[in-house]
Amino acid sequence: MATINDISSLKIKGANFQDETILELFKKKISLIYGENGAGKSTIARGIYNWANQDDTHGINAAFLDSNKNEVHIDEASTHVFVFDEDYIQRMVGIKSSTGLNTIVILGDLKDVEEKISEKKLLLDKENLAWQLEKSKLDKLIDSQNRESQLFIQNCIRQKLKKDGGWADRLSKIRNNKTKSKVNDKAIDVISSSQKFLQDMPEDTKLEERHAWINSWICKQMEIFNNDLKLYQNTSQNAFPISEKICLEQNSFDEAAFINALAEVVEKPEITERDELILSVTATLQAKGADFIKDVKNEFEREEVDRCPYCQQIVDSQRKQNLLEALGKVLEAQTKNHVSNQLKQFRINDIQLVEWTKFEALNKSELVENCKNAIEALKGKITFVNRLLEEKINNPYKALTVEADTVEFNAAYESAVKYAQTLNEAVEDYNKAIKEHKKLEEKLVNLNNDIAFWEIYELNEELKSAKKRYGMQASVVSNLRRKISSIQNEINVLEEKKKQVKIAVDEINASLAYIFLSTDRLQIEYDGLSNEYKIKVNQRDVKPEDVSIGERNAIALGYFFSDIKKEKEKKSFYQGEYLLVIDDPISSFDRENRIGVISFLRKELLKFKKENKNTKILIMTHDMQVLFDLHKMFSSMSNELTGNELKSTSYVLEDKKLTTITEKKYHEYSFLLQRIYEFAKGKSCGDLNSEIGNMLRRVMEAYGTFLYRAGGADLFNNDIVLTKIKDEKRCEFFRNCMIRLFLNGESHFEEAVQSFNDMNFFSILPPEKKREYARYVLCFFYTLNPIHVLRHLELKATQGIDNSDEWNEENLKTQLDEWMKQIDELAEVSCKM
Repeated sequence: MATINDISSLKIKGANFQDETILELFKKKISLIYGENGAGKSTIARGIYNWANQDDTHGINAAFLDSNKNEVHIDEASTHVFVFDEDYIQRMVGIKSSTGLNTIVILGDLKDVEEKISEKKLLLDKENLAWQLEKSKLDKLIDSQNRESQLFIQNCIRQKLKKDGGWADRLSKIRNNKTKSKVNDKAIDVISSSQKFLQDMPEDTKLEERHAWINSWICKQMEIFNNDLKLYQNTSQNAFPISEKICLEQNSFDEAAFINALAEVVEKPEITERDELILSVTATLQAKGADFIKDVKNEFEREEVDRCPYCQQIVDSQRKQNLLEALGKVLEAQTKNHVSNQLKQFRINDIQLVEWTKFEALNKSELVENCKNAIEALKGKITFVNRLLEEKINNPYKALTVEADTVEFNAAYESAVKYAQTLNEAVEDYNKAIKEHKKLEEKLVNLNNDIAFWEIYELNEELKSAKKRYGMQASVVSNLRRKISSIQNEINVLEEKKKQVKIAVDEINASLAYIFLSTDRLQIEYDGLSNEYKIKVNQRDVKPEDVSIGERNAIALGYFFSDIKKEKEKKSFYQGEYLLVIDDPISSFDRENRIGVISFLRKELLKFKKENKNTKILIMTHDMQVLFDLHKMFSSMSNELTGNELKSTSYVLEDKKLTTITEKKYHEYSFLLQRIYEFAKGKSCGDLNSEIGNMLRRVMEAYGTFLYRAGGADLFNNDIVLTKIKDEKRCEFFRNCMIRLFLNGESHFEEAVQSFNDMNFFSILPPEKKREYARYVLCFFYTLNPIHVLRHLELKATQGIDNSDEWNEENLKTQLDEWMKQIDELAEVSCKM
């Protein structure tokens, strides 16, 4: 069976490693990895944890390989592989408030139990709150003042039926009672069962449309009811039928043709004295008609006729011509008479006399009056039309202009016909009601029930919903009550389990005292009464928000090593073969505690390596200074052991690859300059895009501090520095653009060159703009001291890289000179502004 010692590399896929990747982690038994945020360190830690614990959290799959690239399988891997990372802290360490100002810490299994108890209590509070809320809803559903309750809706139904003009009022009128009929449950049941018109309501309609349909139906049926009720009240088996009936002749009247005929003009003839003489001779002929005159005219039109064929007088040509003209005018007058006869076709006969008093028994005075007015209006139109005809007949030689809207005979006729027809139908119903008086009463009672059904339909639907709502709400309340009881039982079980969990407080406190070099600085006290572990800072209670991330992580780190040893023999524990993975153990600590944590790690890890040289250690960080400190730590530990068991290998994790960092590469300033140069050239450097602003500030401060005893910003106010830049335009350009690096954030490089804080104030700039600033910094150094820049960059070529030619002096100078040329062009333009 394989052991930890067989592990050589890690195969991983998921999260940052979308493609399956093999990482050569253990060239030696101790590996240190530096990587920018997002490079994949957390993914590696999670992958190893998933492998050891057979988990697939975050969708990361990993497997260890031996030197032959075969997968390594270790029995009970979770007892040999331990991972400390932010996930571990979140799983194992909880800090929360207790009574008063007390802050309690919950560790390991206790945290798991406490979290479950907290979850259950939160759930219990939530369910209790829900129960109270739902119970109050249920109480409202039996409150007669709540419009959603059954009682409220039932009262609304009764009030609706009792109101004036409602079901009870209408029924009393049918039965001729002085008081309204009673509304009881039996009556409501009868009304609610009257569903014969329910199928008439359109399906799948919106509430507003349904409401409108019901109102429309009720209006129509109420009109029928009121009409039948009047008919019922006005008739009896002893009443006499009405014999009067209005008859209107069906007239077809073309209003347009009528108006055109009135406007037509017949030319009036002019007759001289000579014509009078001739006409007097032919006066007798006129009485004989137009055909006779035409025959006379045709006779005289013959050329050979020179004597009157009727009186035998000689007629000369002139007299003959005059006679022909007179005969033509006589014929024209006959034509005028014909036109007048045509106009008489528009004459309309008068309407017969109506005895309106005979309709009084209907008790429909409004209908009778409307009908009477419509017929009178029609009579007026008939008189108007006939008067115009007489006027035109008497004077056909003059145009008679009439506007269309002054005639409107057809409109008056249609209105009169409509009212006459309605009145005649009412007479028929009246006469029929006399014969069927009892049947009409039954019809009214049924119709009243039908109308009431729709009047309370929506309330009945609300009542159905209210009953359903009450049943559902009662079920919800009952279920919540059972759920609350179940949760409380679970909490009781967990509280008993909590009492059984014990934490190695003394061992954790010893670790904290070692880290802080004080027994009072940060301690955990066990309170047996409350079964809680309380945090004390300088022997005082603190609030949870006053416990720093560094203090939290110190407690977590102390518990991590205590947890590893849990339930194991102290004497033989360290003899076991382990893989310890620690991700960013001190990146969040202030500088004061770094030394303590490094010292604590040294003490604990040395115990593991002393007892079993095959134990392997992997520590990852995104802080380059931490990497250097850890490297020195393991170098110092090697003096206490024989062989190379504590020799470490350091890597840079970038672009999903591990690159070994050689001893020469540990010169941080050179390393940073090289990284900035790569970024300036456009090379993809992992998450360097988010760190470049801080790195630029760090090298600026380091350069100024070591060479000129001036901070980064002071370089631009130091005469000794500025006098080295002979070109004034170039000097002003650097002063203008480089000072932007120091407008945000705070740097402490001058106080401690080896300690840098992450500053991402460049995050608002696009990548290309960041590359420009990287070039400006390098060229600023290059302007001040070109040999300084070239020597630090040339070191890259000695590190066994594939592209070493890129880092030789000639190629570096070519690139830097090209950037300087671009800067001079910009300086020239900016100085003109």
